[in-house]
Amino acid sequence: MKVGHLMDWAEHHRSIVLLVFVIVGTLWKAYPHMSIFGLMASDEYSSWALLEHLFRYDEPVEYLIVPYLEFFLAYAVHLVTGLGSITIAKFINPVIGGLCVLAFYYLAVGFMTQREALLSSLLFTFSEPFLYRSCYFGSTEILGFLFMFIFLGLYIRKKHLWMITTMALMGYSHILPVIFSMTVVFLDTVLTKKKHKWAGIFFILVIIVIGSPISPHRKLVFNFYRVVTERGWSILTLSNLFMYNLEELILIGLLGYLGFVALFIITIPKFRQWTGFERVILGVGIAAFLGSFVLYDTAIIGPRRFIIYITIPLLLVVPRIVNRKLLLPMLIVPMIISPLIGGLDNFVFHGDSLTSEEIEAMQWLEDNGYWLTRGVEWFGDWSVSQYIESHIYVNVERTYDPKGPLNVADVLLRERTMKEYVNETGSQNTTTFQSIGSWDYAFISDRMRRRGLFIVPHFFGGRRPTIVRMPVVDIWEDSSEFKIVYDKNGVTIYERKDI
Repeated sequence: MKVGHLMDWAEHHRSIVLLVFVIVGTLWKAYPHMSIFGLMASDEYSSWALLEHLFRYDEPVEYLIVPYLEFFLAYAVHLVTGLGSITIAKFINPVIGGLCVLAFYYLAVGFMTQREALLSSLLFTFSEPFLYRSCYFGSTEILGFLFMFIFLGLYIRKKHLWMITTMALMGYSHILPVIFSMTVVFLDTVLTKKKHKWAGIFFILVIIVIGSPISPHRKLVFNFYRVVTERGWSILTLSNLFMYNLEELILIGLLGYLGFVALFIITIPKFRQWTGFERVILGVGIAAFLGSFVLYDTAIIGPRRFIIYITIPLLLVVPRIVNRKLLLPMLIVPMIISPLIGGLDNFVFHGDSLTSEEIEAMQWLEDNGYWLTRGVEWFGDWSVSQYIESHIYVNVERTYDPKGPLNVADVLLRERTMKEYVNETGSQNTTTFQSIGSWDYAFISDRMRRRGLFIVPHFFGGRRPTIVRMPVVDIWEDSSEFKIVYDKNGVTIYERKDI
């Protein structure tokens, strides 16, 4: 079948084609979880703890005040299907990510032909930035994207009443799509000199869903306001624009964004062929990307988060400016290769996930009451610490420090492990610790012996998080101060004798 005939068939059977895109997109985004035993080490267990708390006690964590919409959706799925929190945490975002294909097509077909919209949606299905945001349960942003695409599609079609409803849903999903889409609508309205009588209503809605007492973003907005009032203009650090050197940028592109780089190279030289609306979307995305560097010291957002927003206009433009449509499906190849050769490890720590043997040992700890003692200090790498933190929180008591459920454990497990022990050696190859320190328990596994993951966030001074992967040396093995309480399948757990 010739390419032209295939495209004709796809155009006439677009419902079937889009359904295939949704299924394939969902499976592609679910692949990272399907290939591991538990959750990934990219803050998934932190989010899981909030979800498990909702499932177990039928109420949200106190400090959330109003949970994000996705938590209510997950809770509804739990009540209807009986699925557990781990299963839902694994697959809710991939499913939403698959459904985003339909919403993106609705946006695309608003100002291009059905054939071009299908090609654009095909590329969207495999786009790396959308994969990284929808394959893990560390954020509810992908649900915000679902409503954002619908919102922008409604804006193009001038369906203002439906825009209000969609804006409210988007606002209770994630804060970034709200700010981004409203900025795009505002600038497009101003630059095209449109008379938009609904602009005031949208502005009021933004205030309600971001800063009101019933907003799920209230804690985030308050923290940002506190930083701004305390530091003033000093939060704007222009030198942060040079946080990455050229070698690092090239490495990030090769190991995470090959498809995005290809799209950028193909589309930007044809900028004159872009529509005004596409230019506005790109401009807002680039401005947000650069602004995230300048505001990096606030510890609110990082630059990589905005690559996904820059991708949107590239996907919308490319089917229209590429004459040989056969070339477009070929862009899928680097989009698939890039995550597999390093993207998933770099952005969601896929390769650092706990093994089934480690989770079995964790379950033994829980069954034997080790989660019921607070104030003890555990040694473990980042992956181990995330699991322990979340389960101590869920099992010890229903509420924790109102500043956040995991702050205490963060200090004990993550920063201390990295700063006091990994950095002590001055080596990036092995963790030959000089002293056992004041640890009460130590969790050592074959995975950690091969490659442990250690991370220390640096919130101020324009420094990116320190991420080190290196083998862990078991210094507890010959210590007279510790005894073995678990030793099975390559996992050893030590306990201080005087506890």
